[in-house]
Amino acid sequence: MFIVIEGLDGSGKTTLIENLGVELSKLNQTFVSTKCPGGATTSLRQILLSKNNLNWKTKLLLFLADQVETIDKIIQPALKEVNFVIADRFVFSSIAYACLDSPENTLEILNLTQSIVNPALPDLIVHLDLDKDSAKERLEVKNHLDETALDNFDNLRQIYGKVYKSLGVKPLQINSKVFSPEAITKIVLNHLNL
Repeated sequence: MFIVIEGLDGSGKTTLIENLGVELSKLNQTFVSTKCPGGATTSLRQILLSKNNLNWKTKLLLFLADQVETIDKIIQPALKEVNFVIADRFVFSSIAYACLDSPENTLEILNLTQSIVNPALPDLIVHLDLDKDSAKERLEVKNHLDETALDNFDNLRQIYGKVYKSLGVKPLQINSKVFSPEAITKIVLNHLNL
């Protein structure tokens, strides 16, 4: 089963993935975790996460190239050998950030993405939601505060919703301010009937 954990920075994606790993191990369930970007190509991850002046289409194509590599080299082979593959983000965040950079090209972004990567590939999408102030608090504690990301936080929250709706996917939405990390883990495990 392919599970994608989506959400903005500070929402608890890494914690959920770690907690799922612990719980799946206790249940003798095998799993592999990966991240997008950079699951299979760390050099692309470095380019994508660096401050650069690439236009929106170039960035999107690089993200998609990374995801194709990750699907081919990690996700699909792992699905043949383990019970679960858990990805820290997938194509949905690539689309959301591209739409943030270039909102006037949303339709082209959606069409281009769907022509390269199948957004229906995941069996389960978990979207961790969080308000801006709570995310800021969490990121300050971790010393990962990115003011630019925070400036766009509310926009990105709205864009994610539009992306899911446009692609016809229904993520399991969990408010990570309301639920503890342990409760979120239990919600996901219950959803998986584990």
